[in-house]
Amino acid sequence: MMSTTQVIDKTLYTNPGVQPALLKAAQVAAMLGIGQVIIAAGAYDSKEEGIAETNTQIWTAGVMYIEVLAKEKDPLEVPSAARTILWTEDAPELPIMESYREDKKRSDIVRSRDDTDEVLIGETDLFVYMLTNT
Repeated sequence: MMSTTQVIDKTLYTNPGVQPALLKAAQVAAMLGIGQVIIAAGAYDSKEEGIAETNTQIWTAGVMYIEVLAKEKDPLEVPSAARTILWTEDAPELPIMESYREDKKRSDIVRSRDDTDEVLIGETDLFVYMLTNT
């Protein structure tokens, strides 16, 4: 998990005996004095359809991003790198679950919907910090 040299060095010198690779997200958050750490671990198949699967990591190894994010109920004046905007007119909660019976097909239909958009707000360099191995 912890492959960023800057964070590993801080861990080794401020917490002797701790193995950075074994730290959990909550431990890293406590050490850095921030509210939450989320570990990005996404991958995608980078080959064309019909060719053997090759999983490629979305996030670059050895890079850690620290973002300033507001809490869910914070007003828009609170600084944040991004927000999830919810249209309450049609979807007052996430998600809206609807179900009904379709007798002609002898089926129960279940539908989930939400009206949201993720928006980057503000200057990225003010709200996002990047730590690297270099």
